[in-house]
Amino acid sequence: MKIKDHLFTILFVLSLTVFVTTLQNQLSKEEPEYVQIEVKPGDTIWDYAEQFKDHHRLSKADFVEWVTENNFLFDGKLKAGETIILPIESQAVAIAE
Repeated sequence: MKIKDHLFTILFVLSLTVFVTTLQNQLSKEEPEYVQIEVKPGDTIWDYAEQFKDHHRLSKADFVEWVTENNFLFDGKLKAGETIILPIESQAVAIAE
């Protein structure tokens, strides 16, 4: 009889524990650290998509779209000297400057 009286409390505590554990797991996942590169004169996003094709799984068009959106390049143009991020995890490739 005692267990029946406390069944709601037991279920609530178990549910809360599962919820908190799931939330902690989601919050503890780190975002990948992406490669940053300094744009050289004449570089294009399409060139980077080709140059790093073995280090990402995106189509060239998706790569260009990702770089454009995540670097706020609304006109899609790169400026020499600016630093941009590429959708390549920095641990996956070392870029020689």
